[in-house]
Amino acid sequence: MKRFFTAAVMASTALSLVVGSAAFAAVVLDDPTPPAATPSALTSADLVTAQGVCDAIALPYDTDGSGPNTARAEVIEEGATYVSGPTEVGSHSKGDAIGDITPGLGATFSPAAPQITGDPYRKGGSVNMFGLLQSPGGTYSTSNYKFEGQFSTTYAHPYTCDVYKRELGDPVTVPGGYYVNNGGNVCRGIVPTNPNWGEPQVSDNEGAGMGMGEPKSCTFVPEGPPIVIAPGVLGDEELVGNFPGGSINQTQTDTLLATETQGESYFDATPVTLGEPVICISPSSTGKKLPGAWVKKDIYTGTKCTGAWYFGTTPYNLSNYAGTNVPNLNDGSHNIVTVPVI
Repeated sequence: MKRFFTAAVMASTALSLVVGSAAFAAVVLDDPTPPAATPSALTSADLVTAQGVCDAIALPYDTDGSGPNTARAEVIEEGATYVSGPTEVGSHSKGDAIGDITPGLGATFSPAAPQITGDPYRKGGSVNMFGLLQSPGGTYSTSNYKFEGQFSTTYAHPYTCDVYKRELGDPVTVPGGYYVNNGGNVCRGIVPTNPNWGEPQVSDNEGAGMGMGEPKSCTFVPEGPPIVIAPGVLGDEELVGNFPGGSINQTQTDTLLATETQGESYFDATPVTLGEPVICISPSSTGKKLPGAWVKKDIYTGTKCTGAWYFGTTPYNLSNYAGTNVPNLNDGSHNIVTVPVI
């Protein structure tokens, strides 16, 4: 029989916990931690172990080793107490991701193929032209994703021992000895359990029955120790006391939702804006070779580093750049989907 007390679960009751991982060191549990002790009691095998400890404690109170046990022990479980965990069992990878994969802690971005996307743009009042330096995706050095994994948690299961004892009463005895026949006939039916054992008896042929009539032809001769005709009777059970037993650790494995915040690298094909460099330098407004020529910069390979593109008309005069043909990079007139660099 087991008696249970309310479990005292110690440690954190927060909803997240950073735990160690076989592959990475930044796993955050999304499920409540620590998980509830399962099972909340000792397993059948551990209960047998605890019972053995309690039986040993009760043994000195068994004062009659030759007969039935007069003492017994009962395991009293005190409730599960948190020890350690959850700790990931096995490993995980981005292939186990639930939902989107995003850049992880400390992620750096390696662009796949930087290039100037689209046409040159104006930017403010500058007569130079600018471009969007972008990459059609790239590799992030770390990843962030949710996954379900196996995690082990250890709980201690302390217990004590209630010891009970039953007092054994004295056995029922009669005097030791034997009968002799004084009248020449056999004294029959006289045994230790006879209520008249130890008293003179008449023999069968005197017809008066054992213990009655005269003369008393069967005489009892006392000899030897008392004869036990009934063992002692066990009394009612009483509690001797409650004694310290011990504690047994049990480790459980649970499937928990977690987030890997610093996983392995991954490729993301989403375009990324790397900057807005000057890609077309305007010709000088002074000098002998006016109007001069526009000069390509950076990695722009297009054909629109020209006054015609910038002003929309020819001839043009750099000292009076009133052209509005080229879109302004600041007014959002371009339509290129980008995501920020981490």
